[in-house]
Amino acid sequence: MRRDWNTLSKTEKWMLGVFFLVFIPCLWVYSQKMDRSLYRNPEFTHAVIFKLTERNSPYARYKRHGSVYYRYSVDGINYEKAGRRNVNIDKIGDPVVVVYDKTNPANCKLCRDSKYSLNCHMVRKRN
Repeated sequence: MRRDWNTLSKTEKWMLGVFFLVFIPCLWVYSQKMDRSLYRNPEFTHAVIFKLTERNSPYARYKRHGSVYYRYSVDGINYEKAGRRNVNIDKIGDPVVVVYDKTNPANCKLCRDSKYSLNCHMVRKRN
């Protein structure tokens, strides 16, 4: 049975409100903590795209939407992550540069999604 907002009791609405007032700030603080750690301990490596998805929306005719899934390896451990799809990424197997946290290699971003675009360009030129 599906319930909408109008069928919830006052107590249930209050509990949902408190949940979101606590959950959203916690999520934001965690995101900021991860970004700060990535900014302080950057390392760069190459990754390979293994999956692309597109999201259907009216906006998609102007700009490509969707996700890009990539794999990279640090110290023999393989990681699989996802990021926003970019117009420059067209096919599976394309190489991309990833910036990851030295202290937590699972914390990473595609270089074009971050503040490291100049360093990423240097990594691309070097290899």
